[in-house]
Amino acid sequence: MNQELKDRIYTIKDWHLYAAITLSSYIYACFIVTDAFYYRVIAFVFAFAFLALLPLYILERRHSFFKPNGVQARIWFFLFTFLTLIPLAYSIQGDPRSLVTLAFHPLAFLAFFISVVALTVTTKTKDTILKFSSIVNNCLPFAIVADYLFNGKPAGINELHFFLFIEIIFYDQLKKRRRLYLLLLVLAIIVLQVIADNRMVAIRLIVVSSALIGFKMIPFLANKALRFIALVGGIILFYLLAFEFESTFQFFTDYLQQLSIDPTDTRSFLYVEFFEDFKGLDWLGGKGYMGSYFSPWFYEWQGDDGDHFQRFSIEVGALEFLLKGGLLLLIPFYLLLIGCLFIGFVKAPVNSAAFRFSVFLLVQFMITSIENSPMFSINYMLIWLSMGIIIVDTTMKKKKVPAYVGNL
Repeated sequence: MNQELKDRIYTIKDWHLYAAITLSSYIYACFIVTDAFYYRVIAFVFAFAFLALLPLYILERRHSFFKPNGVQARIWFFLFTFLTLIPLAYSIQGDPRSLVTLAFHPLAFLAFFISVVALTVTTKTKDTILKFSSIVNNCLPFAIVADYLFNGKPAGINELHFFLFIEIIFYDQLKKRRRLYLLLLVLAIIVLQVIADNRMVAIRLIVVSSALIGFKMIPFLANKALRFIALVGGIILFYLLAFEFESTFQFFTDYLQQLSIDPTDTRSFLYVEFFEDFKGLDWLGGKGYMGSYFSPWFYEWQGDDGDHFQRFSIEVGALEFLLKGGLLLLIPFYLLLIGCLFIGFVKAPVNSAAFRFSVFLLVQFMITSIENSPMFSINYMLIWLSMGIIIVDTTMKKKKVPAYVGNL
């Protein structure tokens, strides 16, 4: 029996895993804005569903899942996923409530273990995630209405909008009606997010869409030297946003005001407070998945939207990696990310799937300096799937391996 026929009889499909993550992510977002406890319970149930489905998924593919199958680079995804188990060992606490939080909270263990989805990538993943995204995007207008009817403000939109990027990546392959639908949907979401002051959603949609159009419409941008310079520029911007945020943000303030985007600096103090609390051995392995840090600002200010002063997570992606896993997780994550960007953004042809996913990934990389905190979410599912797709797509073309290369 060939591999294609085996795929058809698998009980646990890739989209089952995507659905569990998507529903958990969407429902937890509703919990964040409403504080309705039942949302949190349901989100935990879908997180449990993911953990229950994953062993069955791997068991069905046991003869290929743990083999290179033509893609040697998958060892690095295995390594990172293994490293996520180390902080788990010193995060376990005795009481049942802590164990439930550790296992199912989207900001605890699963926020990092979600890297395992990169190991599910095959040459067919692009088609699977495109179909799945198309279904979710068809439901997005209903989610927008539900947000304002039941939650009073955007919640699920903030999570579900990430699937728009998948169809944007393959925009030129879509029918005209579908393109028009996506264009209107993207414009509507940008307007709604600007009104709701969710500036990062609008910026992310505008930047990724503009970059993909630019590389398609302007031929000289396909030059590898220029793409390498752009990647280096992205890394420099990451540094400036992470370590010189106040001055960098001030530089862009006037432009942000012209776009009707709130120019308030909400990140500088996070870095200051975090590094005042983060000391010594914390740098090596972090504080574990149940770790937290003390925030003097939230201790002094306890308004309607104020967090508890002993904060379980931090909004900045790079700092969250440090908080939960220290350099043990931070360095491998960024090495993997930059390695995939070099392969996809610099070396791959501009019309390839690897390049298109790398554009999305480059924007996500830069945003981790100010946002994009790791989470068991749609966002990080697509980040890890993008890395997997880049590796598989480039390896398949380079080695001319068979159409199916196994699981990553």
